[in-house]
Amino acid sequence: MRILCASNLHLGRRIPGILDHLNLDPARISTSAVWDQLVDIAVTKNVDAVLLGGNVIDRENRQFEPLGPLERGVTTLERHGIPVIAVAGNHDFDTLGPVARDIGEDAFDILAADSWDRLAIQDVGSIVGRSAGNASGTGDLLAGLPGDAADVLLVHGSLTDGHAPATTFQPVPTSSIETFPFPLWILGHQREPDLMVVGETVVIEPGAICPLDPTETGPHGIWIVDTEDAANGTLLAISPVQFEDVEIDVTGVDTLEAIENTVVAALNETLARVAGEDIQGQLLCVLCAVHLSGTTDYQQELPALMRDLARTLDIQQQGVVAAITSVVIDTRPDIDLSSLLGRPDPVGEIARLLMTLESEQDEHPVAHDALIQRTLTRLQAVHRARVFATVANDPEPDIGIARSHLRRESWNVLDALIRQRGVE
Repeated sequence: MRILCASNLHLGRRIPGILDHLNLDPARISTSAVWDQLVDIAVTKNVDAVLLGGNVIDRENRQFEPLGPLERGVTTLERHGIPVIAVAGNHDFDTLGPVARDIGEDAFDILAADSWDRLAIQDVGSIVGRSAGNASGTGDLLAGLPGDAADVLLVHGSLTDGHAPATTFQPVPTSSIETFPFPLWILGHQREPDLMVVGETVVIEPGAICPLDPTETGPHGIWIVDTEDAANGTLLAISPVQFEDVEIDVTGVDTLEAIENTVVAALNETLARVAGEDIQGQLLCVLCAVHLSGTTDYQQELPALMRDLARTLDIQQQGVVAAITSVVIDTRPDIDLSSLLGRPDPVGEIARLLMTLESEQDEHPVAHDALIQRTLTRLQAVHRARVFATVANDPEPDIGIARSHLRRESWNVLDALIRQRGVE
C-alpha cells in the first residue's frame, strides 16, 4: 500500500518572518497553497490514501479561511479515488470532525477520539487510529489499543524515550512500539520531520508541512511511504519557505566592509546548498537567522551594519531568495580581561563580572549571582507579558539565556567605556 502522510498543516496560519521587501506573493506562501501541492502530488503519485496526523486546521484561524481550500482538495482526491483519513490534534480536536461532516464523511474520514478506529483502505491495507480528544494530551494514549495486526497506526502523538516531561502531548515511549503488531506508526504531533526504525517497526513523524517557527530549520513537507518498505519512506520538501541558522565567525576579518562581505558570502553559500537540495522546485524563500561570533574591533558598529543588511538585503539563486530575519551578535572586542581585573573603576568592575560570566564554575561573587538572577527575572517578565502572549513561541528564558544576554551587554559596555576613556 502506498500512502502520502503529513501532519501539522495548520491551514489558515501564515508562515512567520516573511519580509515585506522580498515582495513575495502571499498566496504562494500560505499553508493553503502547500495543501494544494499535497493534493497534486497525491494524484500524480497515484497513492492509495492520504493520511493526516492532526492539526489540519489552526486553532487561531479555524472558522472560514481553511474550509474552502480543504473542501476543494478533498473533493479532488475523491474524484481520483484517493480517500483522506485523519486524526484530530490539539489544535483541531473540536473542529475537524464537524468540518469533515460538512465536506462529506465518505471523502474525509476522521477517526474517533473516544475509541480506537479500524479502517480498510481500498482492499490494499488497514489502519488503526484515534483522534486527540482534548488540547492537553494527558493520559495513556495507548490504553485499549487493539492487539489485532494492521498495516498502519495513526495518532497525534509524540515519540519519547520514556522520560518525557509532563507537558509532552500524548507521549509514545519507544519501548512500547514493538509490543503492538503495527509495522508502521505515524505520530503527528512533533513539528520536525523524522523517520526512525525501532526493531522491525518504522516510526514516521511527518513534522509540520511548513515551518511554523524560525527554530524549525531544514526542509519540511510530506512523506511518500510504501508500507512494504516503510524504512525507505521519502520526505518530499514542498514548503515554499525554509528557515536556516547561519553561523559566522568574524575573528580576523579586519574591516567593516570585509565583515559585510563575509556575511553576504555565508548567505550565498547557504542559499546555494538549500536551493540545490530543492528537488521538488517548490522553494521560494530561505530565511536566515544569523549568529555572529568571534573577536572584532567593530563591536560597536556591528548592530547598525546588521540592521541595514536585514532591512535591505536579498540574494537570489535559481529563483529562490535568501534574506536575514534575525541576528544574534555574540562577538566580543579584542580586550584582555586579565589586565583590567585590578582596576577600582567601572572598567574593572565590568571586567570582573565578565570573568564570572565566562567562568564555568558554580560559585561566584554574591553580587554577580544577584545580578544574574535579576536579569533572569526581567527577561521572564518580558516573555510573560500579555502583549506578547500570541507571538511568544520561544521557550521561557532560563539561567543560561540570562547569562548569555548579560555577557553580550557587558562586552558592549566594556568596549564603549574603553573607547571613551582609554586604558592607562
